[in-house]
Amino acid sequence: MTLTYLTTFLLSWISFNTEYNTENFETPILELEDLELQEKACGGKCPVVAFFLSGEGIFIKKMDLTDFCNQSILLHEMIHSFQSKYKPEMENVFREKEAYEYQNQFLDIISEENGLYEKLNVRKCRSNQKSLF
Repeated sequence: MTLTYLTTFLLSWISFNTEYNTENFETPILELEDLELQEKACGGKCPVVAFFLSGEGIFIKKMDLTDFCNQSILLHEMIHSFQSKYKPEMENVFREKEAYEYQNQFLDIISEENGLYEKLNVRKCRSNQKSLF
């Protein structure tokens, strides 16, 4: 799956499942190698897989984009992009809460649509991510 295809799919999902207007989405999405992403986010080694910087874009490590957990990570960061545009006064704690709620909703729906025996959620995805570090 290409990043362009996934972005289009996630924009459609966001448009249908949230209050955000996804027209004119212009946030750059940059895929980086692990060390490059860690340096940009933390100034050195750290367990980051993605982050959003207002005015710069979404930075995400190069990973398998067919994986639903990885797709949900990009969705989470895209929500932050919309929050920055439509809710600039929202406090960070509420930004994270909302982004995680939409991420879990996405994982729940995608699990159901794909007939997964055990539904995915952020917690399960994180435990899978931890094994990568």
